[in-house]
Amino acid sequence: MENPLVSIIIPVYNTSSYLKCCLNSVLEQSYKNFEIICVDDGSTDNSFSILSHYSKKNNRIKVLKQKNKGQSAARNNALNIANGEFVMFLDSDDYLHWDTIKSCVDIVNEVEDSNGVVFNGLLMKNGKDAGFFLDENLISSSSKLLNCCTNECIAVFINVALLFASKKIIDENNLRFKEGRLYEDAEFCAHYMSYAKNIYWLNKAFYYYNISRQGSTSTNASKNYNDMFWAFNKAKEYFVNAGRWSNVEYYCILRFLSHINYTYFSQIVNSNNKAAINDFMNELTLFVNKIQKHMFYALLTHFPNNRYFLLNLRNDTPDYMLKTVIIKKNKNNFKYLIRTILSKLNPTYKAILETREQVNYISWKIDNIQFQYDKKLTEMQKTIEKIYKHLNVNNNE
Repeated sequence: MENPLVSIIIPVYNTSSYLKCCLNSVLEQSYKNFEIICVDDGSTDNSFSILSHYSKKNNRIKVLKQKNKGQSAARNNALNIANGEFVMFLDSDDYLHWDTIKSCVDIVNEVEDSNGVVFNGLLMKNGKDAGFFLDENLISSSSKLLNCCTNECIAVFINVALLFASKKIIDENNLRFKEGRLYEDAEFCAHYMSYAKNIYWLNKAFYYYNISRQGSTSTNASKNYNDMFWAFNKAKEYFVNAGRWSNVEYYCILRFLSHINYTYFSQIVNSNNKAAINDFMNELTLFVNKIQKHMFYALLTHFPNNRYFLLNLRNDTPDYMLKTVIIKKNKNNFKYLIRTILSKLNPTYKAILETREQVNYISWKIDNIQFQYDKKLTEMQKTIEKIYKHLNVNNNE
């Protein structure tokens, strides 16, 4: 298995502005034994013509076309024809670090009993780094093999884009994406992890996730907020059936609340749809009150900015605790106000903040250029060695 075939599955729907960058990020990978399966989900822009153009120039690209059925149906159709020993999932408006596939292949070759790899990603907004996909405060800082049967596994409820998966596990357990749902990728990952024994956590940001495009899942969360609760309940069902729920419960709840903390507070709570807000708050209140008390207080440490909000949902929170949190929150708000004023008054300070946001993105570009340069240099050295050997042979004769 030293050089396994890897299938990269890309569902495509009206992403012509981003598609070339996405495809190029795969074609320029340092690892070359892969196939790309693109499924056009009834695009109305010129996405399909871009796919056709690329597939004619590179025989590693397969293109399927279907009526608009959604991302899950597209991924399932691709899984049905995927030939790789391992599978990766890439959204057509996102892109990969140039060394992603090789790094994952090296791990499954070198680390015995690894059933796949999970890595981190960067959120990209208008070309700028907007933070890590998985919050650094919620994950292990060191790369290591995680036992999916113990409470050390942090990868139980994540986005499928961060998973380098074994096709054998997928096929043997007939794993497929649920159609007509959002957050089906988190449900799929939980289902996968319920069968995996070990997964390798690689603490590197390899996936670049575009959160600025209108129409993406991240910008339409309020329309299907209930699907996140559905995904969590399915994850719980899978791990209960596997006899592992007590070991992974904390991390499942942590990932669930982290996603709500990032997506829902900014999109649903500020929404004009009062019915959606009421439904969401009722669901969340029920959810929070089902968490064991000691576990809930441990989870609160990960959400300092929304601690008061979460405490207020609990039926058993004492008043003195709420007052303490309000005082701390006001202090934090004052610090934020000072930073905001400084950024407006001092152009240099503001420029420093903006520059810092772009460092990771520029770093990726530099890494890619360096890789291409090293590749060309290696090729030149080999050519020179061949010429030198040829000259020596002629001289000896």
